[in-house]
Amino acid sequence: MRCALVLGIFLFVLPITLFAETRYVSEVREITLRTGPGAEYKITSMIKSGTPMTVLEQSEDWTRVQLTGDKEGWVLAQFLQTKVPDAILLENLQKKHVSLSAEANTLTTENQDLREKVATLTTDLDSYRGRYDTLNATHETLKTESTDFLELQTTHEATMKELETQKEKADRLENELSSLITDKRLKWFLLGAGVLLVGIVLGFITKPQRRRSSLL
Repeated sequence: MRCALVLGIFLFVLPITLFAETRYVSEVREITLRTGPGAEYKITSMIKSGTPMTVLEQSEDWTRVQLTGDKEGWVLAQFLQTKVPDAILLENLQKKHVSLSAEANTLTTENQDLREKVATLTTDLDSYRGRYDTLNATHETLKTESTDFLELQTTHEATMKELETQKEKADRLENELSSLITDKRLKWFLLGAGVLLVGIVLGFITKPQRRRSSLL
């Protein structure tokens, strides 16, 4: 019973595996697709070599197949093979070669563009480095000059304070000198006035004496 069950499953699965198989038209140029398994059936289309199709049913000489687009029919089994025809392989390889050649040309062009961009970026980088060195040197100079400027500013402020102090002293001395000169002039004036006054007094006193002596 178990052997019969296994055999039945095997016989059921085998046609499904066979019918799901993809086959190709062999190296002939074209074969006919007919409505039934025989030469007496109507031809519906001509199938070129290398056309893939799915096996739906297998008989002794004829095979029912399904083409792309759900088109079905019968073809002679002797013109079918599971291996992809060499002509199709060659055509596919040629297409692949063309595609790879085009891709290689594209990559070559892109590589050239990248080289030019790298050269441009290298030039720009050198320029930026030169500008950086210049700016860095300018920065260092400004730092030095700023330090000197701060020192000069500090010295200038100290000098101005000292100058202001000396000016205040000079103004004070000038005021004192002016005061002294004024006092001295006043003293000389008073002295002169005193001398003059003494002279007048002496003159006044001596006049009567002269008159008396003349009278004697």
